[in-house]
Amino acid sequence: MSDENKPISKELDKAVRQIQNLQRRDSIRLRLSITGSSLTPDQITEILQLEPDDAVNKAVPITENKKHKMPTNLWAVNSEDHVKESHLEPHLKWVMDLLYDKRLALRKLQKNHANTRIVVHVDSWLRHVEVSLNAEALQRLAQLRLDIQFVIHYQNTDSEY
Repeated sequence: MSDENKPISKELDKAVRQIQNLQRRDSIRLRLSITGSSLTPDQITEILQLEPDDAVNKAVPITENKKHKMPTNLWAVNSEDHVKESHLEPHLKWVMDLLYDKRLALRKLQKNHANTRIVVHVDSWLRHVEVSLNAEALQRLAQLRLDIQFVIHYQNTDSEY
């Protein structure tokens, strides 16, 4: 390698290391959220036979000044305490496996006008984020009649690789 290419090579190596370090800081988590006004969180727990990570009854104050109240009942489980991977598939698999033998209970909730949704939160330190679902995941989501929403947060850094 010629001497004139060495600085470019060093800069490229440095940039690659910075990107790899930022990628290690990325995180992903998902939340299965069941909301609605017709069933309380306790009723949802009873129907699903699952304990939620979060449960809030409608009309409960959700701010310190108590001006804003929860508009609907909320029952939720979160993947972050159960799955430590930083890519989507294990998180989706965890929640779908959790629900798969509870399909009839889930349908009962849906017939009672409960909104059933998976919310995927991605915290990325890179400007480019790619999230994909394979056909099997899409099929399982459809079988469970679950909506999916992606919330992607870009964490700005002082040094933009």
